[in-house]
Amino acid sequence: MEACQRNPRLYTVKADYTELSQVKDMCVEIDMIMDREGYSSMNVLINNAGVFTDTYHVTRDGYEQTYQTNVLASHIITSLLWNRVSERIINIASISSCSSSIRQPADISSRYRDLGGTTSQYSGHRAYSDSKLLNIIQTMLQDASKPSTAPTINCLDPGTVNTKMLHAGWGPIGIKVSEANDQTYLATSMDPVVTQSSGTYFVGGRVSRPPAASMDPEIQRLCHDMLTHHTGLPLFV
Repeated sequence: MEACQRNPRLYTVKADYTELSQVKDMCVEIDMIMDREGYSSMNVLINNAGVFTDTYHVTRDGYEQTYQTNVLASHIITSLLWNRVSERIINIASISSCSSSIRQPADISSRYRDLGGTTSQYSGHRAYSDSKLLNIIQTMLQDASKPSTAPTINCLDPGTVNTKMLHAGWGPIGIKVSEANDQTYLATSMDPVVTQSSGTYFVGGRVSRPPAASMDPEIQRLCHDMLTHHTGLPLFV
């Protein structure tokens, strides 16, 4: 991990999300930079990092790579940095969550008890869809448990955009990156639908009903236990 000053007000802090210790160190580094430069808060935190892979990988921490990168890392970042955010936390989910194999509580218990998947059963598309459903559940859990001083916490489908990840998993079937603005909208809009929403899933800039599994109380409970156990951190430190 390294931090580089690009100009007096722009910094880059790097971490490899396949190592949870680096993610935690990155959050510490951000705290240090903010304290040193006199920044009391950041307006918006967007958990955008994601990976798609057709090949089954286990990280050094012992978890399937897609699960760790897309889910555990964002849990850590929000847990450690939420009190630095003044307005909005945004988790990037996906309409791919509708294709998740998680349909009932037993699916959480069996698939994520140890590595978050097994080699013989692995599917890159399923792992990605499952991680995006978990991102929605994360958002709901965070909103339901957030302290009174916490910012709004929402998630969204960013649209089908021709990113490197989309090319790897589905091909160039989306819009140009330069035309994608759903994340920017949710981060900057002053529409009351956005500013007064929390624990909400947006698609195309509109409030949308998330997959039924994400609203199952038992799945939510198991997801909470799984995330806090695998990261060693509560929803909010």
